[in-house]
Amino acid sequence: MISSISADFKDSLKAEEAVNKVKSRLMWIYSASIRPQNPDSSAKQLSGFTSAVGHDDLITQRNCTVYIVAEKSCNDDICSILSKMGGTNIKAAK
Repeated sequence: MISSISADFKDSLKAEEAVNKVKSRLMWIYSASIRPQNPDSSAKQLSGFTSAVGHDDLITQRNCTVYIVAEKSCNDDICSILSKMGGTNIKAAK
């Protein structure tokens, strides 16, 4: 069964690091994306994990949300990694 997990991060670089760790350590990860919580004209959607128009210091301070689609059997491991990497408001939908 497939599920979706989301987590909020205050630092997009930490979010990227968490996603990379999930993808490298766990199998059955179907997709992973990072999106800014409050996009504005100075930044575009973060895809391929970190790409934005502007200064690097603005990127690292940007609040973002991580979305991961994976097999439900991976939920506990994914949530654990996201939490250890600084993720908050972690939600797993079935």
